[in-house]
Amino acid sequence: MHMKKSAYSYTIPLSICYIITAFLLSSCIEQPDPFATVIEINKDWVLRTNMPSNTAEKLADKFTLIFPYYEELLPFESKMNRRFKITIFDNSAEFQDYQRQKSMTHSESGFYRFELGELALLYQGMESTVRTLYHEGFHAYLQERIIRPPQWLNEGLAEYFEKTRTTWFSKLLVSPSKTDWASTLSTMDRNNTIPDISDIVDYDWPDRHNLTKEQYALSWSLVHFFKETGSDQRKEQFKQYLELLYKKQDPKKAFYMVWSDDLEELNREWHNSIKKIVVKNFFLL
Repeated sequence: MHMKKSAYSYTIPLSICYIITAFLLSSCIEQPDPFATVIEINKDWVLRTNMPSNTAEKLADKFTLIFPYYEELLPFESKMNRRFKITIFDNSAEFQDYQRQKSMTHSESGFYRFELGELALLYQGMESTVRTLYHEGFHAYLQERIIRPPQWLNEGLAEYFEKTRTTWFSKLLVSPSKTDWASTLSTMDRNNTIPDISDIVDYDWPDRHNLTKEQYALSWSLVHFFKETGSDQRKEQFKQYLELLYKKQDPKKAFYMVWSDDLEELNREWHNSIKKIVVKNFFLL
């Protein structure tokens, strides 16, 4: 009985060793890359896709054009120092299946997963895909510097860069006043449903995976105001706010540290900027 017990006690650890060894050996074997085209954009970004390589290279080239604008807005070092993957699909079913595996979002065009350092997109033509790339790419850039940014800022800045257009001289025009959010803002303005800024800052739309079109429109309009139509004072205050967030200040506290003295005037200026956007887009149609 003693010998049988002893033999059995050695059999279990030995079998476990075999399993561990097999696992380690299998992990050392290089797995085939499921993507035919892999482009090393720079030390921070790699693009992978099964699309034709010439299309992928054009996307990569256009993506690099936005980098200086990201850096101008947030001239801070990354806190994570990791490399991002950009995964692009040309098949909607494959993209949706990948999204279900990787994210809680329900997007038809693209998503960013912070934990994985990956953004995935569905190719929908060059112009549309580049705009989505600018949007999701900024999510990645921002969240490496400002961990858990307020949602209005996170989506507002991403929308700000998504609205980028290329001029006749092949230069980028970031967030022009002409916007597809104008009709949503116009409806809200007519119905008197545009909230105060303090309400947005305090509530901050906790369901970040399912923002409404109204929330997206308000986010964009706030960032567009701080970056484009607001006074030089407002632009400088916005820079101060971003710097406080980079230094890990609580988002609500940071906002009221910068704007508590004239919050009522700030709110009035922002509401007026929305009215101007609505009018301008009416004539730009």
